[in-house]
Amino acid sequence: MLQQFSRKQDRRVPGCADGHGAPPVRRCRPQDTLAAIARFAKDYPTGTLRGFGRRVDMFPSQVPGKEDLDRIVPDRPAFFFVIDDHSMWANSKALEMAGADHDTPDPIPGFGYYEL
Repeated sequence: MLQQFSRKQDRRVPGCADGHGAPPVRRCRPQDTLAAIARFAKDYPTGTLRGFGRRVDMFPSQVPGKEDLDRIVPDRPAFFFVIDDHSMWANSKALEMAGADHDTPDPIPGFGYYEL
């Protein structure tokens, strides 16, 4: 059994805790997210578009794909890390620049997957 200590005692207690939890966010529609990215791309017309904080549970049922980003940012790389840093959402230009395509081997077969 773990004991709890006050901060005054300046102790650290090991536990089974997630060190990078994220607060709940409201669900949003994919079209709203894409519209926000399109506005940002228009306001900043050059360079790579990078983002962080997209949650895998932000979209109720439809998960946007690279084709969705390609429609609004077709000519420069755009990628958005998921809040847990375990995956990201990228457009075709970013994947092309990274050398990732349908023939790219899985670096750790059986561990994860790529959806291009």
